[in-house]
Amino acid sequence: MKIAVFSTAPDLFQPLESEGWVILAITGSSHEANLPDPLDDVPIWIVDSPRFPDMESVLAGINSRNGKHGPQRILIRTRPARGIPSVEAWGDVFDDFLYDPVDLGELVHRLRSASARLRRNSQCNRTCETALRFERVFENRCVGVVICDFTGHIIESNRQFAQMIGYQPDELQGLSIAKITHPEDLPREAAALKPLTEGQISKVVLEKRYLRKDGTVVWGRLYVSIGEMYGPGQGWGLALVEDITPTKLAEHAERESRIRWQSLVENLPDAIAVVDSQFHVRYFNHPTPAEAEGTCILNWIDAKDRARFLAKLEQARDERVITSSETRNGNGRICYYRCVPQVAEDGSVRDLIIIGIDLTERYRIESELRQKEACLRRLLDVGELDRRLIWDEIHNHLGQELTGLALALNKLAAAGEGAHLDRVAGTAARLAQRCLAVCRNLADAVHSGTLDRFGLVPALQELVDRRSTETGRTIRFKAPTREMALLPHLATSLFRIAEQLLKTGLLAHETAPVELALSCDDQWATLELFVTGGSQPTGEQMARDPDLIVVRERALLLDGEFAVHEAEEGLRWTCRIPLSGGTA
Repeated sequence: MKIAVFSTAPDLFQPLESEGWVILAITGSSHEANLPDPLDDVPIWIVDSPRFPDMESVLAGINSRNGKHGPQRILIRTRPARGIPSVEAWGDVFDDFLYDPVDLGELVHRLRSASARLRRNSQCNRTCETALRFERVFENRCVGVVICDFTGHIIESNRQFAQMIGYQPDELQGLSIAKITHPEDLPREAAALKPLTEGQISKVVLEKRYLRKDGTVVWGRLYVSIGEMYGPGQGWGLALVEDITPTKLAEHAERESRIRWQSLVENLPDAIAVVDSQFHVRYFNHPTPAEAEGTCILNWIDAKDRARFLAKLEQARDERVITSSETRNGNGRICYYRCVPQVAEDGSVRDLIIIGIDLTERYRIESELRQKEACLRRLLDVGELDRRLIWDEIHNHLGQELTGLALALNKLAAAGEGAHLDRVAGTAARLAQRCLAVCRNLADAVHSGTLDRFGLVPALQELVDRRSTETGRTIRFKAPTREMALLPHLATSLFRIAEQLLKTGLLAHETAPVELALSCDDQWATLELFVTGGSQPTGEQMARDPDLIVVRERALLLDGEFAVHEAEEGLRWTCRIPLSGGTA
């Protein structure tokens, strides 16, 4: 052990080195006695005051080194009669005193006593520091700390744990752990801690629920270890408790969301599959033995469509884009597939989500609808043929007979063979003329003879002229300069639509000008009726008109369109019929 000797005669203390002491001598004038820094780690100082007269300088240096809590200090002094201050002057600075002349044996004894005191003080200081450090760690940790005996009662807990379960720290002293543990977790906790208390393991980690003072539940993760064992089943343990309630709530919400999502996906009528980058199935919501996980999804596709479907999958994987295709699967059903790539954080495609919609039933219904539409059109053609036959019967046969009767009656009236016969013949001739006019009107209502003789444009022009004459209204008609060669059923449908539009337009306003326009391109034949001026019914009101409903249904039956448009200058009805091969 090192010893610092303050003396102008340090050779007097050299014999101490034979006892194992290392002597560091401080000699010279009082200005050299300011205790240099190398002495900071020297545990024992000896001040030889008779041979180091400037004690004031020494005392100043000693006081700057932590007073009584620094190294052990021994003062060698003379009797007060020689003028040296008394013991009391330095009693609060030095730990021991010797008188000059020095007895080396007594000095060795004092040095050993000082060394023992140093060791005791050092051990005591370390113990106090350890206890203070443990107390700070115990109270200031961000997790709960609990010390319990092997009977399950709390010996001590920190403030963090008390706050976690809603108690005051002093309320937890002696409280049973079972009282603040959820009843469902008690058996599991006891089974986990049993090997620990029996010494089979040194630590255990478990999760459990605590019951707060207000009755709510919190989750904690425990790191439990044995502190000390006095004997079998006796001792205490230390538990660090981490509040994991937010994590558990998030896990519960995620689990509930996953269950809802899985239930939704598994009950969807559409097929949803997840495949890896090599197109092997990782998940399928409607699995069958042939469609189990691990199989290649290409095996589900019809061999004829497999190459095209593979190209769509590779495009989605390599270009990271959404692709779609319509293919037949292995059992011949037509399906629409949409492939969505799932891109990882590093930019690679982790897997592909494939959504399949079965279109077989849809196509079957569409095919049936097309067949029904074709049947309806055939019925229209048959109906048109029937109207032509009725027209022929009325116009050609009945009309001709009535015309012959009228001529015969006129000849009879012209013969002048009696006044009475003349009157009867004249009355009969007038009745025959009226019957003939009714037959002609009926024939035109059933079928337009002008439509057959001259075509659609002249027939519409005749219709416009007739309506204009009957109503005294101004009706303008716009049409192509050349006749359109249409199939008979299309020409008849357009003529009937024009009749309905004119009837509705003339009723929309009593005096407003009316314009009918016909146009045709490579795909559509369009009829437009425009009514201008004055206050008019709204387009919504006109759309509910029975005649316009007939027009709309006729247009839809022919895959056409019908719309009513409102504008500041008036109302416009537009009907578009696809030619669909009707143009010759």
